[in-house]
Amino acid sequence: MRALAVESDSYTTVLGAHGGEAGVIVTLGTGSIAAALDANGVCGISGGYGFPSGDEASGAWLGLRAAVHLQRLLDARLPEDDWSRELLAKTGATDRDSLVVWLCNANQTAYATLAPTVFEFRDPPAAARLLQQAGEEIELLVAALDPAGDYPVALCGGLAAPYEPFVPISVRERLRASKADSAAGALELARRAASGMRKEPR
Repeated sequence: MRALAVESDSYTTVLGAHGGEAGVIVTLGTGSIAAALDANGVCGISGGYGFPSGDEASGAWLGLRAAVHLQRLLDARLPEDDWSRELLAKTGATDRDSLVVWLCNANQTAYATLAPTVFEFRDPPAAARLLQQAGEEIELLVAALDPAGDYPVALCGGLAAPYEPFVPISVRERLRASKADSAAGALELARRAASGMRKEPR
């Protein structure tokens, strides 16, 4: 028997993360997206609209807001601190004009390079607020897919581990390590397609 199934990598990631069982994933890298598989095998998606309007809590989202912090420093709206000095080093900016040049050339990937500084220098109030906001955005993505809070949640992607301490307790207590990756999920999808078990995503 032959079968063909074309799906998003979010679908295969949630299949792999929870072993084909019901659960939620939030993928957090340069971009972000959440997906859930319900008890009927139906896949739902939340977020993932793309940078700069979406991809909440992603590396690019975090880096963009770090750049805003740097703008305020260079305007003397905020005092200099270790975090802002690291941001200056990362962007190569020395003043307002050189930062504008960096901003004009920056894309999603460039902004994402600033994200690690937010975790490294988490103590300044501006960085702490930003990480709290990111955690709340992750909570919203999960709640949109599982409002009753019934399913386990797996954080995936390069920023998954750094974000764990900042995710609200309502989500943190449901966090589980991924059972397998997206490739394993694709194999599960192929098995379901071949056996006629696959459910169509909404």
